[in-house]
Amino acid sequence: MNFQLKRMLVLSGLTFFSFVSYVNASGMIKGQVMDENNQPVEYATAVLIHSKTNKFVTGAVCNNKGEFVISDVKPGEYILSTKMIGYEKKDLQKIVVANNKNQVVEKRVVMNETPSRSIVVVAKRTVSGIIKGRVMDNNNQPVEYATAVLKESRTNKFITGAVCNDKGEFIIKNVKPGEYKLSTQMIGYEKKDLQKIVVDNNKSLVIEQQVVMNETPDKSIVVVAKKSAYGRSNQIAKM
Repeated sequence: MNFQLKRMLVLSGLTFFSFVSYVNASGMIKGQVMDENNQPVEYATAVLIHSKTNKFVTGAVCNNKGEFVISDVKPGEYILSTKMIGYEKKDLQKIVVANNKNQVVEKRVVMNETPSRSIVVVAKRTVSGIIKGRVMDNNNQPVEYATAVLKESRTNKFITGAVCNDKGEFIIKNVKPGEYKLSTQMIGYEKKDLQKIVVDNNKSLVIEQQVVMNETPDKSIVVVAKKSAYGRSNQIAKM
């Protein structure tokens, strides 16, 4: 083997070794986040961003001592950004991880409190109404198990409903603001509609209604049996 060939093999080996070392090289960035009073900023986030692309790479959350560790960082130049509610965001530029293996970069970050640390939470109030009442007959007796149905006044669309208890009482909850029609029904009684039941959109309210239902003129129920194939005659029963 001549000298030139040996030289080429040695250079190739060194190049390959350098490439493998670069690929396997990684660093660690660790540190502590403190406030201006030298107190730890608990559970702040420490985020690593690539300097050239401004792309998020990885991150960590501080412990109760304000300490963080970001492992397996590839060689390159980064921005270390720390954030916490009530504090101004802090960016540290040019955090460099070199090609040498197992490098540890240590940083101490001091964050300043924002001028106002107050947090305002605005909760939107949900307004709904309750419509409850009692269904009675014209003898002032409860109409047991009558149905109370709520329909939208404008579209006549069914919204919700309830069944009366044995005292004729019903309750319909979570009614959104709007204008409704309350319809009560029961076998043997005339259907009764109450118009313009209004639930206001400014406040939660309870609307109470007493409904008086009249009995139908004829409470009889006719059952008609169809003639069977075996020649039996129709049967009519009157109750």
